[in-house]
Amino acid sequence: MVNLLNSPIILANIMARKKQLSITNYNVLSTVKKILAAVTKFDMGFHEDWEIRSTEADIGKKVQAILVVRAEQDNRKSAAADLIKKVSSYKYIPSNNGGQTGVSHYVYPHTSGEQFDVQVGGPSAPPALQKLVVRVLVKPASSGGSRGGSGGASVTESAQALYCALRFNIFDSDIPEPSATWTEDNANGNALITMNDFSSAMASCQLSESNLDNLLGINLKWQISCVRGANKLYNALNNPPKNAYTFTRGRGVDALINAAYLQVKRTPGVGAFEPVPASEDKWNPADIWLVKNDYNTNKISEAAQAGFSRNLNREIELAFDDKKLIGVSLKQINGTPSLTVINKDPMNERSRGIEFQGQSTNPAPGLKSIDTYLEMGKGYQMQFRNFSGSKAAFQGELAGAAAAQGKIGGGLVWTILNKHGVAFNYNPELIWRRCVQEPAAIATEIFNLILQLPKQKMASLQAGKTEAQNREFIESMITGTRADIADIHEEPVKWRYSKYIGLSLLVGLQNLAANNKPAADEAVIDLYLYASSQTATSSIHWKLQ
Repeated sequence: MVNLLNSPIILANIMARKKQLSITNYNVLSTVKKILAAVTKFDMGFHEDWEIRSTEADIGKKVQAILVVRAEQDNRKSAAADLIKKVSSYKYIPSNNGGQTGVSHYVYPHTSGEQFDVQVGGPSAPPALQKLVVRVLVKPASSGGSRGGSGGASVTESAQALYCALRFNIFDSDIPEPSATWTEDNANGNALITMNDFSSAMASCQLSESNLDNLLGINLKWQISCVRGANKLYNALNNPPKNAYTFTRGRGVDALINAAYLQVKRTPGVGAFEPVPASEDKWNPADIWLVKNDYNTNKISEAAQAGFSRNLNREIELAFDDKKLIGVSLKQINGTPSLTVINKDPMNERSRGIEFQGQSTNPAPGLKSIDTYLEMGKGYQMQFRNFSGSKAAFQGELAGAAAAQGKIGGGLVWTILNKHGVAFNYNPELIWRRCVQEPAAIATEIFNLILQLPKQKMASLQAGKTEAQNREFIESMITGTRADIADIHEEPVKWRYSKYIGLSLLVGLQNLAANNKPAADEAVIDLYLYASSQTATSSIHWKLQ
C-alpha cells in the first residue's frame, strides 16, 4: 500500500547526502535533524525536495549550515511561520559540547518572513557554540510555483486529474477527505481508497505524470485540495454517469489543444489584427481538460486550420457549453471550493470595477521593501518586483483575496503603460548596469521618486512632518546615516533595480491619472486582463480555487 501522505524523511538518510557528510559537529547535525523533523510534518505545507546547500567546516563561522526547504509560493510565509513555531518548541539536548535540556531552541526570523536562523547552542553552552546557527531558507517549490509538489506542477495537476477520475468513474459518492488518520487506517488494512481504486481510475486518464507513487506522494494539503476539487467538479456537472469522461494533463486532448494554439499563434499575418497572447497560459490557463468520450476531438485541429483564434475559441466555447470539453485552471483549495467561468462575459464585464487606485496600503509599502504594490479595485492588487534574484528581470503578479491570479512580464508591463502615455524607457539590462555602476545616482532618483508618492500611503513617512523633515528622513535612510533603521544604501543591486522600476511605474501612473484618469484606468485594466488570462483573444475555461 502506498502511503497517501508524504512519506516522512528518515533522518538517517541525511548522511546519504554528500554535502551533509561535512557536518561533523554533533550539535549542528542535531539541529539540522530537528528542523527536518519539523519540515516533514504533513500539515505544514512543505515538500520533500529539501537540500543542504552548504556547510561550514570552520567552527568559528557563524552560519554552520544552510538548509533549503520548499513550499508553495503562495504559502511560503505561513509555512515558514509554522516551521518557526515548531522548531521553537524543540528542546536543546545534552552533549559533551554544550547544550541543555528544558530550554527551547532560539529562532531568529528574517524580516522577509521566508528565512530564519536557528541557534545551535543553548544559554548554558560554551559562548563559541552559542554563536553558531543553522540558516533555513524557505524557497518556492521547484518547477511548480504555487502548484509545487515533490515533482512540481506536472505531479499536482496530474494528481487532480486522477482524483477526478476516481470520483467520476469509481466512487458512488463524494470522496472522503484525507486526514492524519489515513496513515493509521492504511496500516490496519482499512484504507478509505485502495490502490486498486487508483489503478482503475488511471484507465480513464491521459497524464504527463503516470507514476502512482509520485501522484499519491503529494503532501496532505494537495491531497485535500484534489479531493475537494474532484467532488466539486463532479457535482457541478450534475452527476454524470460513470465512464462518460476522460481526464487529461499534458497528453491526449491537452496536447491537441497545445498544438492548435501554436498553429494559430504562428499563422503569418494574423497577429496584425487579431493579437494572440504570446503564452498559451495567457490564452487559456487550463491545467487539466475534462473530455466527454463522445466528443469528436478532430474538431480542435479543424478549428485551428484557418489560423484565427476566434475560430478555435468558438469551438472550445461550444464544446464547453455542451459539457463535452472543459478546461480547468487549478489553484490549491484551502477552504470551500469555488468554480468560476472565465472569458464567457464580454470584455466590458471582465474588467468591471478595475481602475487605477494608486499605491496600495495593504501591505504597507515601506521604503525597505523590494516590492511596490498597485491597487486595482475589486480586491485586486498587483505586486511588482525583480523575481529572478541576480538577473535584469522585472514582472508583476496579480493577487486577489484568496491567491495569486497570474503574472505579467516586465516588457509587456511597459509596452502597455507606454501605449497609454506613461513615459519610461524600459531597458532592463541598461537599468541593471546603472544600478551596479551608478548606485549613488540611482539612489538619488529613488529618493526623488519616493518624495512624489502620497505621504499618507508610505509606511515609513510621517504625515505630520514637514516635507523638509521627510526629505531628511528619506535621505538619511538612503545614505545610511540613520543608525536605527536598516540602511537602504546597503541593499543589493536587485533592490535598487526593483525599487527604481516599481517606483517609476507608480509615479508614472499617478501623474497620468492626475491629467487623464480614464487613460490610467485603461492602462490598469490592460494589466489586469493580461495577467488574469482574460484578453480579447483568450479562451473560456473554469477556474477552480
